[in-house]
Amino acid sequence: MSLSLEDVFEAVSKEMYQLTHRWNVNLQLFDSGDDNLKLLNNSGSAVFNLLQKLLIQDAILTISRLTDPSGAGDRENASIENLLVRAKGTLTPIEYEKYEERREHIYTRVQDLVRHRNKAIAHSDLQHALNKKELPPLFYDDIESAMKELCTFMSDIARALFARSIKYNVIIPFGHGGDALLRILAVAHKNSSNNG
Repeated sequence: MSLSLEDVFEAVSKEMYQLTHRWNVNLQLFDSGDDNLKLLNNSGSAVFNLLQKLLIQDAILTISRLTDPSGAGDRENASIENLLVRAKGTLTPIEYEKYEERREHIYTRVQDLVRHRNKAIAHSDLQHALNKKELPPLFYDDIESAMKELCTFMSDIARALFARSIKYNVIIPFGHGGDALLRILAVAHKNSSNNG
């Protein structure tokens, strides 16, 4: 099956939308204030600790996939490099060079995330499993800055290739994300203390 530039763009865009959606849920739950963190800890700290770890690992995996090479052998990746390879004939040489420089910059910026993916998340490198100190520390800012750069890259290339604007700031409808869970937990705790 022959894939078009639009197909690759849609596949990469889908990854971006899903990543931003899941990260927004993470922020709603775990970056929404001390009162909410206390509520989560009182409602099942082990479960919410695991959920937070999984959401962070998911973000690292997705960012790593999006910055992977265009492919290997006859397999293509849904990555920004593959998108750029496909777009080479559509973009002017100057535009292509500009996007290639941006892609290389993003790739360089996410190497610590990719290293975590390769050594500790997607694979279990024995040396790293025995000595976690060898892995560089990661921070929310590493993930969020990578996401921001990827979103900006994709928005800009969408305008260049298809003359359309795309915004990857996925808004979760009120009552359908982490905020709804927090409200339900707050009510449950209030009812529990009133009945206890």
